[in-house]
Amino acid sequence: MNICSTSNQGCIERINEKLSQFLIILIPLSFFVGHSLRGWGLKHKWTAYPVLFSIMFASSYGLKIKNFLEVKNYKKSFLVSLFAQLFILPITSIIVTSLFYKSRFNFTYGHYALALAPSAISTIIWSRISNGNIPLATTLVGAHAIIVPYFTPIALKILTGKTLKFSAQKLFLDLFVTVFAPTVLAILTYNPKVEVKTKSVFGVWSKIGLLYMIILNTAIAFDVVPINLTLLKVFLVTGIQIMLSFFVGYLIGKILKLDEPSKITITYYMGMKNNGAGFVIIFAGFPHEAIFPLAAAMMWQQPLASIINALKGKNEKGSINSCNRR
Repeated sequence: MNICSTSNQGCIERINEKLSQFLIILIPLSFFVGHSLRGWGLKHKWTAYPVLFSIMFASSYGLKIKNFLEVKNYKKSFLVSLFAQLFILPITSIIVTSLFYKSRFNFTYGHYALALAPSAISTIIWSRISNGNIPLATTLVGAHAIIVPYFTPIALKILTGKTLKFSAQKLFLDLFVTVFAPTVLAILTYNPKVEVKTKSVFGVWSKIGLLYMIILNTAIAFDVVPINLTLLKVFLVTGIQIMLSFFVGYLIGKILKLDEPSKITITYYMGMKNNGAGFVIIFAGFPHEAIFPLAAAMMWQQPLASIINALKGKNEKGSINSCNRR
């Protein structure tokens, strides 16, 4: 089947549709590619910044200042979601590790770091893919990014008794470069005529960039912690923690009776974590074995997000068909 039989614009739109359709397959394949590129990831770690910047710009293009002013209508959901990120997810990590680990050992620290890591840009990317609430997603990720560099060391000191030594300013600067700066640039350069022409192009790039980041992070993670059978339990426990995080987001949307775009956004917000920032936290004062839950999280987060997106699509089609039958 030739998906590019007409205009270039139509071709790009169909490529974007096909990428959305096959993300649920492409994401697991990206992990295999990343695993096969062990040793390559650390050498190309520098590419993460320009790629993340461009993905964030593409995902934010089309937003206006007034969109962010609309977030005031979601004050309760904003505050509840932020509270859940800062307090409920760490409590969840304590419960999960207490249930599945008989004694507190190095991997437990990784689960705590995962729970306390900032929300990922993937929250915004998946919100865009799933037609979520982009201004709410950007505001939540941005607010979390500001708080985490100062909140996380205190929380981990309480949980583990360890004092972390890392630059909160550097972590904040990294998040500024990859979250705030591209969003501001996208708002300042917005042009409705340009948006019509670039919407599909940006959609394609957001998905390709997402796949690239999965490959890069997987290559880095397995270069630091080679996989073996003894880590299978930690992998499964991490999966349980990630699924619970998504479920917390789903419950928030249900309890607060939010609209569908906001529900899906908060679900992604609770489940998608900035694993790179998590690595920084681990390297600041924990054994290297603690990295594995963060590496394992990548193998759970993106596939689960693609499944959530696919389920949302099926529900929407079901609703449309039901209305048509009426």
